[in-house]
Amino acid sequence: MGTVWHVIGDMRPDKGGTTATAAALARSIAARNIQVRLLTGAPATQLEAVGELWRDLGRDGVSFHAFAARHGPKPCVSRGLVAFLGDGIRTGDVLHLHGVWEGLLWDAARAAHRRGVPYVVFPHGMLGRWSLRRSAWKKKIALALGARRMLERAAAIQCLTEEDRADAARLGLPARLEIIPNAVGSRDLLQRPASRSGEPFTVLFLSRIHPKKGLDILIEAFGRADLANAVLVVAGPSSDTVYERRCREIAIAFGVAHRVRWTGPLYGAAKTSLLLQSDVFVLPSHEEGFSLAVLEAMAAGLPVIISDQCRFPAVRASDAGLVVANRPCELSAAIAELAQQEDGARQAMGLRGQALVAEQFLWERITARLLSLYRELGAAL
Repeated sequence: MGTVWHVIGDMRPDKGGTTATAAALARSIAARNIQVRLLTGAPATQLEAVGELWRDLGRDGVSFHAFAARHGPKPCVSRGLVAFLGDGIRTGDVLHLHGVWEGLLWDAARAAHRRGVPYVVFPHGMLGRWSLRRSAWKKKIALALGARRMLERAAAIQCLTEEDRADAARLGLPARLEIIPNAVGSRDLLQRPASRSGEPFTVLFLSRIHPKKGLDILIEAFGRADLANAVLVVAGPSSDTVYERRCREIAIAFGVAHRVRWTGPLYGAAKTSLLLQSDVFVLPSHEEGFSLAVLEAMAAGLPVIISDQCRFPAVRASDAGLVVANRPCELSAAIAELAQQEDGARQAMGLRGQALVAEQFLWERITARLLSLYRELGAAL
């Protein structure tokens, strides 16, 4: 039987949904008694810490390997990772690459191509227009150095939405473009408390603190909403200290700094507790492939407010939340609208979102689609 190899540039959890998705997908495939190897790079000084963070993958049947990686002429390369893959990959296997811009992905793709092993590239929304415009000159260089060749030689590119597929198509790639969305596990379907009466109305931002996610817009909108009995909880790793400082300054300027709580990144039981203690989840991103954080919030029964750039129209269609332009005035009105609703109305909205996730976006369903794709590409699974 063949092996499914997952390769990702960085498995540190503060890298966001890409990391969580790669781990969850590997676990879901391994649960079907298929051999799965997950390979990643890390700075040499952090190899032991990364291995410890993901030790539980082994208990779930995933063989996890972290290799020393460094930055040079190509970003994030790892000779050890590529040598290990090259020695182990064989006919009947399939390779799944998570990301676009790391050199170790390009090298892994080249190794698979030389051995005639098909590979799937999962860009995780990194080919969108907003993303390509950010540090555009670096990405043009990366495409020239190896990213474009990796994409062009792929047996398939995993797209998250129709818009995501259109982003890949704009690059003129010959690869098969297959829409397979993100998902969550059935254990993420949470039972919410019957009532939160007496608690402050809690708005939750659960994502990276990064310009793409629109936290500055949310803080201004929260300030404009003028909700005296409300707090905004910002939970996530900071990947841009300058941007975070600007967000904090906006909170001060609008007089709400005392009602904005910064928790840093939360995982496991701490994240679950926060989801259950919140009233609404908000993500006003400038661009998303298909946000894992939105799925997690809906699985927890939270009504959501998302920007129209989150590419999740089913939220509006299923009445699981509000979809608005990522501008402070529209977002402020949406937050105020949900804050003024009765608890029962918000809970009903959250339950509709939870039902949507249970019906369409659980790993059990999505993994079956992905395994079917692998087999069509020649994997002996």
